[in-house]
Amino acid sequence: MHIQPNNQGIIRCFKAHYRAKFIQRAIDLYESGTTPSLIYDIDQLEAMRLADEAWREVDTSTIRNCWCKAGILPDYQSNIPPIQPSLPISSLIHSTS
Repeated sequence: MHIQPNNQGIIRCFKAHYRAKFIQRAIDLYESGTTPSLIYDIDQLEAMRLADEAWREVDTSTIRNCWCKAGILPDYQSNIPPIQPSLPISSLIHSTS
């Protein structure tokens, strides 16, 4: 558990968001008239876009709680609100120097 804190629930949360987006995409395709046998077809780029959107929906409190449960971070017993980054980490990835 200490080595793989993501197995504590982060991956489960990410997969739930991804599946919801994938199913919504299939419903949208079906409603737009796409053949039912093709509504689940997806190329790699679109799957990566869905994964990116799903990851952005994983809350920082989910990660913090999983890491606390794994013993990586100390338990927070006080009522101090969680610190939210002022700059999204994803913006650093997409920035150009």
